Amino acid sequence: MRKLMCALAAFGVMAWIGAAWAIVGETTITLANTQGEPIPEAKISLKRVDKKPAPRPKTPTTNQKGEVTLTHEEEDKKSKALVIFTVTTKDGKTETIRTTLQDVLTSGKVTLTGRAAETPRTERVARPISRVDNTSAGKISSIAPITDEVYALGVITEMGWAHHSSSYGSTGMQLPAGFGSNSAGFEICGQGKVKLWELQAAQVFVGLNGCYDTAGTSTLFSYKVHPGANGFVTATIDPGASFEPFVEWRQRMGIGYGWGSVGFVEKNFKLDITSNQTDAGGKIESASNSIWDPGVMLRAGYSMPWCTNCIFGQPLIGSIGGNFAWFPSSQSVSITSSAFGFTENATLNHTTQYSVDLKLTVPFGDRNPRDILP
Repeated sequence: MRKLMCALAAFGVMAWIGAAWAIVGETTITLANTQGEPIPEAKISLKRVDKKPAPRPKTPTTNQKGEVTLTHEEEDKKSKALVIFTVTTKDGKTETIRTTLQDVLTSGKVTLTGRAAETPRTERVARPISRVDNTSAGKISSIAPITDEVYALGVITEMGWAHHSSSYGSTGMQLPAGFGSNSAGFEICGQGKVKLWELQAAQVFVGLNGCYDTAGTSTLFSYKVHPGANGFVTATIDPGASFEPFVEWRQRMGIGYGWGSVGFVEKNFKLDITSNQTDAGGKIESASNSIWDPGVMLRAGYSMPWCTNCIFGQPLIGSIGGNFAWFPSSQSVSITSSAFGFTENATLNHTTQYSVDLKLTVPFGDRNPRDILP
C-alpha cells in the first residue's frame, strides 16, 4: 500500500510539473532602431495595464545582437491585453512603447524610433533600412510608438482663404444681382481633446476648438443701383469667433501619426449693408446683423513629436495639416429707405473656407489608457 501511495504521489508531481511546463513558454525578441541596427545592453520591462502578470526577461539586458528572451504563458501569444514596454539603453535613454502582448510575442522584433534608438555618431554604420515581414504573424514586425495622452491641449494657427456667395435684392425697382468674393487671413484656435478609446494602432478622440478669425472686414459686393455717381449699395462681412466640436481619428504612421477629424462649426459673422441714396434725394441708410452661421468642418494632417520632455515634463507634438469648412446656410441683413419706402437686402448665401494649419499640442494625464477595445 505504501509503495502504491508513493507511486501515485510521484505521478501527481510529474503531472503537475508537466502541466506547468505546458502553459509556460519562451519567446526571443530583437530590439533594434529604424535602420535595423540592434540595441545591445538595453534593460527592458513589461507591465500589463490590467495588472496581471506580464512576460519577464530571462536576462537583465539584451545581448550584443539586441536579443532578449521573454518567459510568458502560452496564452499570452493570443492576448490583446495592453502592455507598457519600457526600454532603457546603456547610455540612460528611455523610450516607452504601448502595444499588445500578441504584437510583442508574435512579431519577434521591437523597433524603437525615439531618442532611445539613436546610435552615437561614432558607432553608426551605413546599412539599408529594412522591415522584416513575419509571415506567420501576417504583419510587419515593427512596433511604432504612439503618444499616450488621455487628454491634450493645443494651439492652432491657420492661414485661410474663404469664398463667399452673396446676392442683392429689393422690393423697389432695383434689379437683383448675385456676386462672388474672396477673403484671406489668419485664424488662431485653442484646442482641448480627450481620448475615448483605442484599437491597436488607432485612437479616437473628441474635442473642441475655440477660434478667432483675424481676417477683418471684407466686401461682399458694391452694386450701383441708385441714381447719381454715389448710388452704391455695399455689403461687407466681418468674421469673428467660432466653436468647433469634433471627433478625431488617428493612425500610427512611422514615428508619428496621421489624423483626420470631422465636426460642426458655429461661426460668428457681422453682416453689414450700406445704401447711398443721397443723389436721388434720400440719405445714406445702413444696418448690420450679428449672426452665428452653422457649418461642417473637415481637418486632416500628420503629427510627430518635436521634443520628448520640454513642456512641464511632457512632449511637444507638432502637426501640419489642412482644413475645409462649409457654411451652407443663408444669412441676410436688410434696410428700409426712410425717403422712398422700399426695402433692400444683402444676403450671404454660403461660404466655403480652406486653410493650411500648424498645430502644437501638449499631452497630459495618465500615461496609461483608460479602456481598450479588443
